[in-house]
Amino acid sequence: MAGDNALVVAGGATGLVLAALCLTLAGSGQHGTVTGLRVTAVLALPFLVGAYAAPALAVLWPGKFSEWLLARRRSFGLTFSAVFSVHLVLIARFLSLPPSPPPTALGLTLGFVAYVLLAGMVLTSFSRIAKALGAARVRLLRRVGEQWVFAVFTLTLINGASKHSALWLVPLLIVMAAYAMRLKVWARASRL
Repeated sequence: MAGDNALVVAGGATGLVLAALCLTLAGSGQHGTVTGLRVTAVLALPFLVGAYAAPALAVLWPGKFSEWLLARRRSFGLTFSAVFSVHLVLIARFLSLPPSPPPTALGLTLGFVAYVLLAGMVLTSFSRIAKALGAARVRLLRRVGEQWVFAVFTLTLINGASKHSALWLVPLLIVMAAYAMRLKVWARASRL
């Protein structure tokens, strides 16, 4: 799985390069920082959706692609985390400016919890830590974490579509399609 590790490194490095380009070309103030936040979110989206939708795709449309994606779900999640570590640095930069308008306490709280859960999921990708926590705790952390992170990402897209631009609808529709797939699989399993 050396190729999978390369994906994680490449994703994080790409996020870092794009963030630096945004800050260089759009300025190191609020405009450049917000541009970097948007670019890193767009870069992270396919990895988040891939990791989140992989189990549903494997059930709904079994085949080579869904098997390939499911086998690389961990790598997609870790790549999302690598890109979002760059995103976190940009958030810290944004908050230091001071931003206008300032973020809400609710938004900051939801994001903080998402990053704590994301960090926990990354740590449990290491077998020693996962073993020390136990399979049941790791499973619970991953179940809650993936839903929380995906929900916060979705809420951010809804907010962006309603306040900033209709262009936010494209990633929002992608995210909603992933939700629909997961819901369909859940409904199918509930009937059994």
